[in-house]
Amino acid sequence: MISIQEYYNSINENFIKTHMPLFKESLSYHIAENNKALQESSKLTELLDLVYDKYDFNLHRQIKPNLQQFYLYQLQICGKTDSYRLDIALVFVLFCCLADKFLDSPRFSEEEKEYICQKLDTKYLMSSTPYDSEYFQEMNELLNHLRAFMVKHLGLPKIQVLIDDIQDAFTSEIYMSKVHLPMSEKSDKKNLQLLTDKSIKFEKSAFLLSVLGDITPDAENIGDSIAKIIWLVDDLCDFVEDVQCKRKNSLLYLYTDETEELSLAERVEQTYKNLSFVYTLLDEEIERLSMLATPQLYHFIITQVWDWFNNVRNKAEDKT
Repeated sequence: MISIQEYYNSINENFIKTHMPLFKESLSYHIAENNKALQESSKLTELLDLVYDKYDFNLHRQIKPNLQQFYLYQLQICGKTDSYRLDIALVFVLFCCLADKFLDSPRFSEEEKEYICQKLDTKYLMSSTPYDSEYFQEMNELLNHLRAFMVKHLGLPKIQVLIDDIQDAFTSEIYMSKVHLPMSEKSDKKNLQLLTDKSIKFEKSAFLLSVLGDITPDAENIGDSIAKIIWLVDDLCDFVEDVQCKRKNSLLYLYTDETEELSLAERVEQTYKNLSFVYTLLDEEIERLSMLATPQLYHFIITQVWDWFNNVRNKAEDKT
């Protein structure tokens, strides 16, 4: 059985260190910041203050990096920025992240978590009447902010595809919150999307919301590439904790034999042996993004990848 140290060492030696020239280039690249959007996010900050005081969930750190990436993406796709759409994309991210926090927390009962799951339904985004529930009203506020925007734009091209993707992300979030790792099972590639949509379709939908009304093929391709990079990096970073907490992680199923029943230990071992394929897939998406995105957006995403791997680097360097 591989050790946790071996796992972190593999990522550090076989991905992070091999990409050090790219990381150094991106970290030194000057990226213009959208300070105006940060200043205009004060109302959301007040809501997140309430969330932190009430539930001890700190979502404040989601504001700056998300606004910055949506700003750079919007500049590339639209040639200008629109603070309202930036705000909506951020609201969507905060709504989904808050749902994820509630559903992952052992502090809440199954009944309370069911109230969260009930909110994860796109029918409320298309409703002419505001959503109302006495439970978790902070999520209601975010949901209604998003709903007011979506209702105004239901006639736009691509809107139904976007709504379908958001529903897939919601369905995946609910599935991942309820299904835990068994001690042995067969892989089912048909269900792989249930493990990845909460990352890929969630991230892609957030980017597309920031340019709704101007969704071009480039917008879709760039959003898709960034979403897949975030998915792979997140699942690499969260792998150890996910296994320890018996949460499903897509890497456990991505390159495993569909016909063979594997114990959890065997599945972890096989995932470790197949990490080179994961690194290759991540490399391909990084290369794809380099050809699609402006240098500013591309280098910003690479700096985010560096930051996401911070814990992995620390663990790999900790030899005790």
